[in-house]
Amino acid sequence: MKDIRQVTLALSAAGRELVLGPKPYPIESISGLESTDYELTFADNANLPGSTLVGQRAGKRPISIRFDLPSTPEFARHRQELIRFFRPDIAGELLVDYNGLQRKIPYVIEEFRFQNSNLYEQLRAQLDLLCPQPFFLDLNNYGKNIAAKTPLYGFPLWIHRTRGFAMGYRTLKKHVSLPNEGDVDTGIEIVFKAARGTVTNPKLEKVSTGEFVQVMVEMQQGDILHVNTNPGQKRIELNGENLFHRKSRLSQFFQITVGDNVLKYDADENYTNLDVTLYYIPKYLGV
Repeated sequence: MKDIRQVTLALSAAGRELVLGPKPYPIESISGLESTDYELTFADNANLPGSTLVGQRAGKRPISIRFDLPSTPEFARHRQELIRFFRPDIAGELLVDYNGLQRKIPYVIEEFRFQNSNLYEQLRAQLDLLCPQPFFLDLNNYGKNIAAKTPLYGFPLWIHRTRGFAMGYRTLKKHVSLPNEGDVDTGIEIVFKAARGTVTNPKLEKVSTGEFVQVMVEMQQGDILHVNTNPGQKRIELNGENLFHRKSRLSQFFQITVGDNVLKYDADENYTNLDVTLYYIPKYLGV
C-alpha cells in the first residue's frame, strides 16, 4: 500500500526560508508535533495521604527533527546553506504541512548538528527547536466588525428621483457571537474606531463571565484605539501612543474560550459612533 503520509516543514528566519522534505532534505523523523509537555503543581496534604493538584499549564514545546543531506553534486552548497541558516541567535517561525493541514509556530534553535560518524557515509542532521509559546497557530487572522452596516440594495437597482435611496442601515445590536474553533483559549485584538463623532470610555465585555476591558479616554472622530489581550502581547494604544495606564481599574484582559463566545461593546457616551472590529488567531494543541 502506498504511504500517503506527507510532511513538509518550512522554516523562516531573518527574511530567509528553508524547506525540509522531501527534497533536497528528506525528513527521517520528527517529534513534538502532536502535543507539548504539561507542568503540574501539587501541594502536600497536611493530615491526609497524597497531594492536591493546585495548578497545571502547558510548558514550552520541544520539536526534534532528523533529516538527511543526500550525496549530490550540490552537496557542498547545501551543507553550507544549512550551517548559515541555523544561527542560534535568530528566532524564526516553523510552518508545518501535514497532509495538507497547515499550522505555524514561533521557535528558537536549541541545537543543530551533523551526525555522521565518518566522512564517507551519508550526512544526517539533527535539529532541535524550542517553542516558548507552545501552541500551533492558525495561518489566518480572523476578523469581525461587530458594528457593521447591513446593505439594503440589490440589482437591478431602482432609485426614486426625489426621495433618494438608503444604501444600508447601521446595526445597533451590541452583541456578537464569536466562535473559537481552536483547541484552547485565545486572546483577541480589539480595534475601536470613533467613526462618526466623539466616544467616551469604550468597552468590550465577555457576556458569559462578566469580564470586560474598558479604556478611560475621550476619543475624537477618526481616533483608533487598539487593545490586545493576548498573553505576552498585552497593549493599549490610541493612534499608536501607549495608553496602558488608562485602562479602568476593574478591566481584565480576558480570553475567548473554545466554542461560541458572546461579546458586547459599549461606551459611557456615544457608543453608536463606534466601529468595533475583533481579530483573533485560533490555537491548537498539535498538528
